[in-house]
Amino acid sequence: MQSLALLARVGFAGIFATGLVDSNSAAAQQPTTEELQQEIQQRDAQIQQLLRRMDALEKEVKAKLASAHARVQHGEQPASAPPPAAESQSAQVATPPPPPPGRTPVQPLISPAAGTPATMTPEEPEDAMIARALENTLVDRGGQLLPPYVFQLVPDFSFGYQSEDQLAFLNNGSIVRQQSHRDLLEWGFGFRIGLPWETQVGFRVPFDLDYGTATFGGTNTFSSNRGGLGDVSLTLQKQVLHEKGWIPDLLVNLNYTAATGSTSLSQRQLSTFPFAVGTGSGFNSLGAGVTALKRQDPLVFLGGLQYTHSFPSTISGIQQTLGDQYFFRVEAILAASPDTSLRVGWLTTFQQKDTVGGFSEPGSGQTISNLEIGVGSVITPKIFLDAALLVGLTRDTPDFTALISVPFRF
Repeated sequence: MQSLALLARVGFAGIFATGLVDSNSAAAQQPTTEELQQEIQQRDAQIQQLLRRMDALEKEVKAKLASAHARVQHGEQPASAPPPAAESQSAQVATPPPPPPGRTPVQPLISPAAGTPATMTPEEPEDAMIARALENTLVDRGGQLLPPYVFQLVPDFSFGYQSEDQLAFLNNGSIVRQQSHRDLLEWGFGFRIGLPWETQVGFRVPFDLDYGTATFGGTNTFSSNRGGLGDVSLTLQKQVLHEKGWIPDLLVNLNYTAATGSTSLSQRQLSTFPFAVGTGSGFNSLGAGVTALKRQDPLVFLGGLQYTHSFPSTISGIQQTLGDQYFFRVEAILAASPDTSLRVGWLTTFQQKDTVGGFSEPGSGQTISNLEIGVGSVITPKIFLDAALLVGLTRDTPDFTALISVPFRF
C-alpha cells in the first residue's frame, strides 16, 4: 500500500511539473504590451510615410498638368506627364515622340460632361472643333471663329408672325375694328471660312416671302405681298483678346448689307395698313460690333453690342434715311452634353427715327426686343442642327419667329 501511495505521489508531481513548464513556455511566447505598442508605432510610421509619398506624387502630377495646360494656351506642344509610381519614386516613363512637322497643337475644348478641359491630340484639330455642340453653337452665334481654311455652308429657314387688333380710321372718317397679321418666310444660304491671323469671313444671301393682310370692320380686306431676293450681307470677324483670368474672349466684327431686296417704302399703302411688306430695307448699311465670351464650365456667357448706320437712298423720288440701330444681346449657353447645347438670350434693337426729305418722321422709331430659346444638336461630326424660338416682347416685334439652320462642312 505504501508503494502504491508513493507511486501516486510521484505521478501527481510529474503532471504538476509538466503543466508548470507548459504555462511558462506559453507565457514566454505571448508578446508583452510594450512590444505591441512598438509594432503599432512602426505600422503608423509606415502609413504616414506612404501618405506623404502619395501627397508628393499628387502635387507633382497637378504641377505637370498645369504646366502642360499653360504651354497649350501659349501654342506650345504639351509634354506628357508620366503616371505616378506607387511602388517607387524613381519610376520613369518614356516621353512620347514629338508631333510630325507642320502640325500645331490646338487649344483644349471644353468637355461639357466632365466640366473640365478635354485635351485634343494634334491629329484631330478640325474634327474635334466641329464635332462638339457647344463649339458649333459659339461659331453660329459669332462667339468663336473657325480654324484657318475650315469652311461651312449654312442653309437656314425662318418663319415670323405678327398680328394686331385695334381701332382704325377709314378714309371716310368712320372708326372700325381692324384685325391684321403679317407672315414673313425667309430662306437663306450662308458661307463662312476661317482665315489665318484669327479672322473669319462670311456672307449670306436671303430669299423672302412677305405677306400682310388687314380686315376692317370684319368685311373689307386689304392685302399686300412681296417675294424675291432679300438684302445680301458680308461679315468680317477678328479675335483680339483671349480669355485669361477675368479677361474674356473678345471678337470684333464689321458688317455690310447691300440693298438688293425690294423695299416696302416704294409701295402705295392704306394709311391705316400697319404692315408695309417688302423683301429688303431699301438702304445700304454698315455696322460694327464687339462680342465678349466668358466660360464657367459647363456654361458660356455671351454678350454683344452692334451699331448699324444706314446710308441715304432715293425712293419714289424722295431722299430717305433709315434710323441708326443700336443692338445688344445677352445669352447663356449650356453644354448639356457633347452632342447637345441649350441657350437662352435677350436680344434688343433700338432704332432711331427715319428721315424723309430731310425731316424726321414722327413715330418711326422702334424698339424690337425678343426672348430667345434655342437648342443645338450634332447630327454627324460634320453636320449640326440649330433651332431657336424668338418670342416678341414689344409691340414693334413679331409675336414669334421660328428659326432653323443646318451648318455643315465639307
